[in-house]
Amino acid sequence: LLHSKRKIERPGFLTLLPAISLARVLASHDSSAQISLKWPNDVQAGGKKIAGILAEAHQHDGSVSFVVGVGVNVSQSRNDFTESGLHDASSIHAETSWRPSREIVLAHILNEWESLFDLMLDSEYDEIRREWGRFGPAKGAPIRCVEADDVVEGRFEGLGESGQLMMLDSRGCRQEFHSGDVILI
Repeated sequence: LLHSKRKIERPGFLTLLPAISLARVLASHDSSAQISLKWPNDVQAGGKKIAGILAEAHQHDGSVSFVVGVGVNVSQSRNDFTESGLHDASSIHAETSWRPSREIVLAHILNEWESLFDLMLDSEYDEIRREWGRFGPAKGAPIRCVEADDVVEGRFEGLGESGQLMMLDSRGCRQEFHSGDVILI
């Protein structure tokens, strides 16, 4: 639960912060692991989802609180996922050389998250976008965005002012996505 007396100008960044935090933690503990971020809210290792983040705002008596949920697969084996039919999911233990407990993962995420949250409160959104870009797709990477019944293909252009995905579509038009599923193609 995040509650700040200061106004959060761009709440779309709230799901990006814990994702960046976990990516930083994993990269610092296993520099050879292939850690990536899948917009808007997934952390991947070796191309498989190991964490997902959701955020929701609640208004009460003139103030806003945010509930941010972070689900991290820590110690499951690859077989646990394949036996469950989850071929695109994995865990920290299965995809990296780091063998932490859940409590250690949480402590590390929170330590990284605090400095990123401070950047957000100080409106340092360019810095947050740069940090997300360390783990996100390369500019110009071919992507497909699926939003409801719409499917749009194009090239990744980065994150916008509010954390939205920016794409240059196949006609050369810039598109913005505030939600949806993005797939590297």
